[in-house]
Amino acid sequence: MKVLQFSGPFVSGQTITIPASIDHTYVHIGLQIPNRQPIGKVEKYSLPYSSPLHPTDVEINGKAYRIVNNILEFDKLAQVSWEINILQDLPMGSVIDIVYKDSDVT
Repeated sequence: MKVLQFSGPFVSGQTITIPASIDHTYVHIGLQIPNRQPIGKVEKYSLPYSSPLHPTDVEINGKAYRIVNNILEFDKLAQVSWEINILQDLPMGSVIDIVYKDSDVT
């Protein structure tokens, strides 16, 4: 497996596009924002919602997420491409990791 890594800071309105490739399949995505304080006890995990007090941070392939507890990760994926839209400025030290494996193309 191999990793694509993008390092912040990221600015609001920035888009990271990883096009489809016949050579590999994306199996994991992880986003980390350093020093992010949890918003409240109810929000134990990153949630796909937004409110004026708790806006979302990123949109991944059309679904928006607010990242709480510093990390958002998805494993065991079979994604063929990515479009990541940054919805809020994210500080230096923010990282986006995308893991892919070579496809069995014969």
